[in-house]
Amino acid sequence: MTTLDLDFVRAQFPAFAHPEMGQWAHLENAGGSYCPSQVVDLLTDLFAHAKCQPNWDFGPSVVATEAMDRSLPSADTSTGLSRCAATVTRSPRLLKSER
Repeated sequence: MTTLDLDFVRAQFPAFAHPEMGQWAHLENAGGSYCPSQVVDLLTDLFAHAKCQPNWDFGPSVVATEAMDRSLPSADTSTGLSRCAATVTRSPRLLKSER
């Protein structure tokens, strides 16, 4: 049986390097979850270089669109969906599934 290297897993989460944070078990819902350093790094880069509306024809928007497109296969794999069935937005329309 393969064992889970908990020290390696914990090392992926910057919040747990903080002395106070490492003393607690964090068993919250998704809104209270901590991000691994890989996600923090990607979001930091996106917010610093491409924080704008995607799908427009100018530099930062192209970068944002490409980042969003790269995320879709991961979202599909992690949710088990071929595409998100619906997106909740401020817009009155819903995006239909590509199934």
